[in-house]
Amino acid sequence: MSSLSSVILAAGPGTKMKSDKAKSAHEVCFTPIINLIYSAAKDAEIDNIITVVETGNDDIKKCLGEDKKYAYQDLFYQERPGSVQHGAYSHSA
Repeated sequence: MSSLSSVILAAGPGTKMKSDKAKSAHEVCFTPIINLIYSAAKDAEIDNIITVVETGNDDIKKCLGEDKKYAYQDLFYQERPGSVQHGAYSHSA
């Protein structure tokens, strides 16, 4: 059986939520959203889980722990805010 990999995108800064906390660190039923997502990936027997987080923001690492695999993304802020994806698309070469 081949192993499965997953990339969890958790670099959203939460500014639209009017919060200093990362979006995925907010709680639903007293559990951080990122923990629910990570648990679902583990339940699906995904072996390699990489979580993308904003460089310098430790909210997600505080929820999941230091022993997980992380990739870091530098976010930029747009003069006219849209989504991060829109900003990356509109500024790509």
